[in-house]
Amino acid sequence: MRDISDMLKTARARWEKTMPDFFRKLTYVFALIGGTAIAAHVAMTTFGITPHEWWLDISPYIIGGSAGGAFVCKFTVNGGFRGEKIDHDVFGYDKETHMED
Repeated sequence: MRDISDMLKTARARWEKTMPDFFRKLTYVFALIGGTAIAAHVAMTTFGITPHEWWLDISPYIIGGSAGGAFVCKFTVNGGFRGEKIDHDVFGYDKETHMED
């Protein structure tokens, strides 16, 4: 039971942390794609338009994929997690000091 409570605490901590800008923008793109697909489907069924078979086949994947993508993006954290320090200086790596003797 402790494993489940630890997972829920980790999920809550990740949900409350700030997202990196890239993933925030990606969440908006996923929401736009999913919202457009839902709006198109609702509009077609409301006006009595019978959608093509390809739309009925692919719309659950578009809506579900965009919702899943937005959900995963929300769990990314900015600047590490649980006090971890991440070195973002990729170009400052000195090969001479890291060579093995």
